[in-house]
Amino acid sequence: MLLDDNDVRCPHCSQEADPQGPAAPFCCRGCEAASALLSEAGLERYYTLRQGPGLPVGDAASSDHGWLDEVLREARESACTDGCVAASHLDLELDVQGIHCAACVWLIQTLFRRRPGSVHISIDPGLGRLRLTVDEAAFPLRDFLTEIARFGYRSGPARRDHDAGADDLLLRLGVCTALAMNAMMLSFAFYLGLSTEVDPQRHALFGWAGFGLATLSLLVGGPVFFRGAVEGLKRRVLHLDLPIALGLTLAWAGMAWSFAHGRAEASWFDTLSIFVALMLLGRWLQRRIVDRNRRLLLADPGIDGLRVRRLDADSRLDIVPASSVRAGDVLLLAPGELLPVAGRLESSAGALSLAWITGEADPKHVAHGARLPAGAHNMGPEALTARALEPFDASSLRTLMRPPAAPTSGRGFWHRVSLWWVVGVLVAAALGFAWWLPTGASAALDVAVAILVVTCPCAIGLATPLAGEIAHAQLARRGLFVRREGVLDRLATVKRVIYDKTGTLTLGTLRLANPDAIEALAPRDRDALYQMVARSAHPRSRAILDAFSLRAALPSLDLEAIARENPGRGMSLIHRSRHYTLGRSPTGNPRSVALSREGALLAELELEEVLRHDARREVARLAAQDVETWIASGDTPERVAAVARSLGVAPTHARGGLDPEGKAALVSGLDAQDTLFIGDGINDGLAMDAAWVSATPAIDRPSLPARCDLFVVGSGTGALAEALVVARRVRAVTHRNLVIATVYNLGGVALAMAGLLTPLVCAVAMPASSLFVIGLTAVSLRPSQVPSRRQPRTLPLGTWPEAAR
Repeated sequence: MLLDDNDVRCPHCSQEADPQGPAAPFCCRGCEAASALLSEAGLERYYTLRQGPGLPVGDAASSDHGWLDEVLREARESACTDGCVAASHLDLELDVQGIHCAACVWLIQTLFRRRPGSVHISIDPGLGRLRLTVDEAAFPLRDFLTEIARFGYRSGPARRDHDAGADDLLLRLGVCTALAMNAMMLSFAFYLGLSTEVDPQRHALFGWAGFGLATLSLLVGGPVFFRGAVEGLKRRVLHLDLPIALGLTLAWAGMAWSFAHGRAEASWFDTLSIFVALMLLGRWLQRRIVDRNRRLLLADPGIDGLRVRRLDADSRLDIVPASSVRAGDVLLLAPGELLPVAGRLESSAGALSLAWITGEADPKHVAHGARLPAGAHNMGPEALTARALEPFDASSLRTLMRPPAAPTSGRGFWHRVSLWWVVGVLVAAALGFAWWLPTGASAALDVAVAILVVTCPCAIGLATPLAGEIAHAQLARRGLFVRREGVLDRLATVKRVIYDKTGTLTLGTLRLANPDAIEALAPRDRDALYQMVARSAHPRSRAILDAFSLRAALPSLDLEAIARENPGRGMSLIHRSRHYTLGRSPTGNPRSVALSREGALLAELELEEVLRHDARREVARLAAQDVETWIASGDTPERVAAVARSLGVAPTHARGGLDPEGKAALVSGLDAQDTLFIGDGINDGLAMDAAWVSATPAIDRPSLPARCDLFVVGSGTGALAEALVVARRVRAVTHRNLVIATVYNLGGVALAMAGLLTPLVCAVAMPASSLFVIGLTAVSLRPSQVPSRRQPRTLPLGTWPEAAR
């Protein structure tokens, strides 16, 4: 059992929620706010229209729209009289994250039409593309994008492209399906007795038509498998495309020989056409869900999409690609923006986040002249200026943001299956031909062609993609979305999971460990503490403020109190003629802050990292499967060891103080094509590339999901233990299907050797066997067969336990 009876779903996004979380019954504050907004705006119809789970809102509302200036400039430059309703109208194309059903489309359209200056909107949900026509003077574009972001629809420049390969595959599938249906109708005439003796002219016409349809099927659908087979042979790696391509080629050759010798009724027109169509259907199913998951998030702009504000010698501002930055350039960092190269701070002081470098989100306060590393973010309320100390080509950020490595596959399971399948089929066909040759070349060729046709891996070619489709749907319901093909095969071999700490095992936030210390304060001192933390955005202040929010009554905000934040030293407050400070603990504990009045210590407030609610449970589930759990973090070894102890991870498996290269070295040293790494920071990119399977919960940073095999959503760590179980279950079902297919093919070969396998028998046996294997696969992988007792509950808001509110 992988799911507990008490597992529940977020009422807004239907992802798993923490029953004791600060936003319960929602999975996050973003979903809680979005639900309230829908209710206030009278848009509850969203929940009626919604189909399936969506993405958690998270902190999408805080998304930056700095990219919008360039998009607007390009739209204005391209604006002209053709197609424009009015000179002030702008046509915009934007990508939107999180569109997954009709409810999403309806909500965005409704919010757009409620705004003044809205002219036209169209949404392509498959691509996640938003096309707007607005009156620039009247339409509040930034407000609209901020509003839809509050519902979880983060927007960005239009970078997604239609997948030409998927479109091509769908077109080939449609054409080949039509050809197969027509070939079947023509073949019925032969099965019902049409021959040269009965009607020679119609026999010839139907023969030529059937041969043409079958040949067109091969020409249209065959290249999909021919290319795959050739590419595999070039890499000396065999996969299922090889036996499919070989079966198609040899079956067509035998069909052509029979037809050329005037035996249209024994030419297998319909069988070949149906086989091509079914194999294309399996390939389309295999690709469809992966493409859909990729388009669920914003596209990764990569290094080319990174922009920076540069000041010239006359202090004129220009937005330029980060790749054009040179040493000596003066860069302006707006709040939340990134420094792409190492630099020196020109401003008097600032607060920076090094999360992209160390994975730790605590802001670091720096003074004028301080050296700033590449990848630092401005976390302060004001813009900062920095002078570049290196060109972008020399920046360490280039390594961390390099394009993801293509997934590799060795000579694994499908290589061995394809090798034995091809050898077995060729040997059987040769033996059948030799056995029947004394009776005549025509009969011998008929037997050989029958063997080639009956052994085409039709059932496997359909059942394997179907198994993947079912597994992907089950994982999506648990908040895991696969982005690459073949991931299930690799997940089935995982024996080790390595977690990043901050933002992966933890939420990246702090919590007050001793809330009793607040209760022990005198009322006036407690009030002073509230006045300070309510005015600060520092993570430690937010943690203390969250503790206040759990009290029955909050103090009122005193507008006359004078509070000041002193970067690097804490806060000070003048309140009711008394001087208070909140800053570093005198004990030197980096996770504690001290509250003092007039220099006298009043309380020491201890802070702790907030583990994801299911972290302990997930580690235990992995251990139950004999899967090792490791922690690799850039945080201090002491903090990493503390988290490892709380989770039950062996001390030798907890490594702290690792830079990006150190994480990658650890993964490379442990991995034997059996390691999964999950992290949430750009600093984890090298480790992700080194792992056999990679995952991330950071769906708000497109560059991370783009280089991973799967991404996870929700307030938990991601049901990786369940993913491993599902992957192994798929592998077991696939192995069983291969056994069934082998038995079926041996029976078919025996009938062919005996001369009993006619085109009519094959036309019935092949789809019947395929339907049997497909049905058995669907039954074997239905949710009740996967070790999870039942689906988690979604409780109505009114029935949620009060203790969890």
